[in-house]
Parts: sequence; structure tokens; C-alpha cells
Amino acid sequence: KTISIDTNATSTTNNPTLSLAQKDIGGVICIAITAYPSGNIYNNALSKVTVNGLPVTLSSKGGTTEYPVSASGNYTVVATDTNGNIATQNIYVTVPTAPTNLSTSYSNTGNSSKVVFTLNKKAWLDNGKSQIMDAAPISKNGRIYIPIRYVAYALNIDSSQVIWDANAKTAIMIYNERDTRHQQVIDAAKQMMTAARTAPKARGCDIIEIILVVEDDIYALSNALRQIGEENQRAGMIRDAENILSADAILLIGSRSQAMGLNCAYCGSPTCESRGEGVPCTMNTIDVGIAIGSACATAADLRVDTRVMYSAGYAAHKLGWLPDCNYVIAIPVSASSKNPFFDRK
Repeated sequence: KTISIDTNATSTTNNPTLSLAQKDIGGVICIAITAYPSGNIYNNALSKVTVNGLPVTLSSKGGTTEYPVSASGNYTVVATDTNGNIATQNIYVTVPTAPTNLSTSYSNTGNSSKVVFTLNKKAWLDNGKSQIMDAAPISKNGRIYIPIRYVAYALNIDSSQVIWDANAKTAIMIYNERDTRHQQVIDAAKQMMTAARTAPKARGCDIIEIILVVEDDIYALSNALRQIGEENQRAGMIRDAENILSADAILLIGSRSQAMGLNCAYCGSPTCESRGEGVPCTMNTIDVGIAIGSACATAADLRVDTRVMYSAGYAAHKLGWLPDCNYVIAIPVSASSKNPFFDRK
């Protein structure tokens, strides 16, 4: 509710100028009080301003201040100047009621989780499992306060990484690189996907397909690659099957088959129409190469380790993970002291 705001330095009435408004400042509900003495402020001054009888500090020449309130209700503001002139205004302030249950969700390596806190109760739920805190959440001045150690847990930060500095009365949340590395690599891999998507393509035709493989799917890809290596007596594929298990994520990039109509003869046929069945369009292959280069350049910028692997891409193709593509290339992504995809036997 807003009552006419007058911020002029001179009041034309015999009483002080007084106007009120409800204001939300960072989640704290306040009464914005604007008051000036009657007449010329240089010949007169405010002696006091009160809210429900409690004094409020304003300049004697007048101005605006915010008075915080913690409960809904009627508030009476009274301004008095040195001549004894009085202005009174009433305002009804609404302070939002805090919810009883406070729930938050977080994602841990793609798995959705949910925690629920209840005001004034130490019991809380972690994916439906009851836990006990050492202090209960409270509501104060329109804000919710929750023990920071459990907020850290809700954000998937180990409670051992929350340190309390008793002297400074400050809680510090520490992110250890080892604990955040996996997610950082996945985030980097997603940026690599964008780089591959925006890479230049023949005639501007976007026929590139890109997927990201993580967690159990990496094991599935490794098993398929190992089986192919064993069946074909390819020691390198068996080695690569073990090697890609060091990856936090694997990018798969492939291309659908589509003649570009350039009649460039790069495929060995003089025209696109005379290209033999099963012969890939060279421009499609070039597009994949450019996309791979762009993705790997992004990986280098982000300082994550990669290697371009046809073997893992071949296994993904056999699994049918990019069914419309004629060929697939894999780029495993990791972050460690040495690139595990090159430092191998």
C-alpha cells in the first residue's frame, strides 16, 4: 500500500510532510518513511519520528529511511517538528508467511535428488530418508535460516568441507578440486559439444550428430569395444577398451550421409549422382573432421585431456548409438596429472 509520496524540501501545510510505502529490500520487508518539517526546513526541523511509539532516526531536515518490520499488521507513523506540528499516517504492512516445508533439489552426475527442511524442526528428509540436524530452521524478519552445514549437504557438498571459524563467527564452505573435477569435466564436454555444433560445415548444411556418454554407458561402450577387439584379434582395441574407462565423459561425433551437390569429385566420382552406393560424401567426412578439431580446440582452451579415437567411435556405431550416421568418432575427456589417453602402453 502506498500513500502519496512527497519528497519536496518544503511543506505547504502547517503540519510536517509524511508519506509511507511498503518496500522489500533483499527479502526484508520495510516501511519506507519520508518526512519533512512544516514550512521552510531551514527555519524549522523535525524533533522526532516514531513507528508504533518506537523512535526512528531521520535527519532533522527530513528525508527517507527504511524501517524493517517482522510481522503483518497496522503501523502508525508520527512525525513531529520543533514547532509542535504533528503529522500522522497509518499503513498496513504485509509480511509474507514463510512456508512450513522448504524443499530443494540438486543433481549429482545426472541423478536427481531432493532434500526437505521443516521450519522449527530438526528432522529433515534426504530423498525421503529421515535425518536429524543439530539445529532447526527458523524464520526471522521475513527470511529463512537453515544451518549452513546442511545447506552444503543439500548442494551436494560434503559436510567435512564446511569449516566454522569461531573467532570470526563465520562459516566457510570449501570446494576441493578433487570433489568437483568430475562435474567440471562434464561441463567442459558440453562446451565441446557446442563447439562441434557451431563449427563450419559444407554449404551450411548441418548433418552432424553429437552425443555425450557418461557413467554406466562408458562401461557399456568399453565392453563392446573389448568384445570387438577379442573377436577380431585387435590388441589395440582391447587396449582402448580399458583406456576409455579413465574418461569422465566421451563425446561421440558422427555425420549423416548427404551429397552436397558440388560435383567436386573428391570422392573419386566425377559427379554426386555417379557416386557409388556406400561411398561417403567427402564433404561429410570433412565436416566431421572440422567439428572434431573445434571440439578438441575447446578442450585445450579448458585444459582438459582428450584423444580422438576411431576405435571407441566404431564400437558406438556398432551399438547403434548414432543410427543415422555412416561413421562415428569418439573423443574421451578427462582431467588428471597426465593425459591417460596418451600415457599408455
